[in-house]
Amino acid sequence: RRQQQQQQQHPTPQYTLIQSFEATHGNHGEQEAIAQRALSNNNNDNNANTTTTIRMIRMDSQAKYAMVATGHADVYLRLSRTQRPHENIWDHAAGVILVEEAAAAAAARSTMTMTTMTMTLDLGNGNNGPNESHHDVGVVVVTDRRGRPLDFGTGTAKLVNNDGVVVTTSRGVQQRILEALQQ
Repeated sequence: RRQQQQQQQHPTPQYTLIQSFEATHGNHGEQEAIAQRALSNNNNDNNANTTTTIRMIRMDSQAKYAMVATGHADVYLRLSRTQRPHENIWDHAAGVILVEEAAAAAAARSTMTMTTMTMTLDLGNGNNGPNESHHDVGVVVVTDRRGRPLDFGTGTAKLVNNDGVVVTTSRGVQQRILEALQQ
């Protein structure tokens, strides 16, 4: 009973990391280690007695961006496995537009929360809703691993001015991911 009361006072922080299903699209091990390092209790203000849970989901297509835009995922990482890290523009342009428009719509409606924007999605674990406590309503942050906006205006089919892709549902989570990437 006492343990149950303590859990209610200090709920276990849960984050969802989404990444590409294809191993060639990113370094899954590195991405998972970065999320663990960035989002663990050692790097946030939560009670030291709580444990952070990070759920990993792998999927392909622009659905990864939709998962972040709707709050079903907190972080989408795509970090290159190769020496030629430049991403194809077509792999990200539509997703960036999707999250920017979703964030703008949420911000424009003062009574709207991320919960009202969610889609019904069965992930096979009974958790179909967003992790609301990690979200800034109307904010989805998209940068590369150095914190730079994605540059689609280079005149090439590649994101030559960027290194990887980091998408998050809050400025705080984004900052923690970027700091972990620099370690």
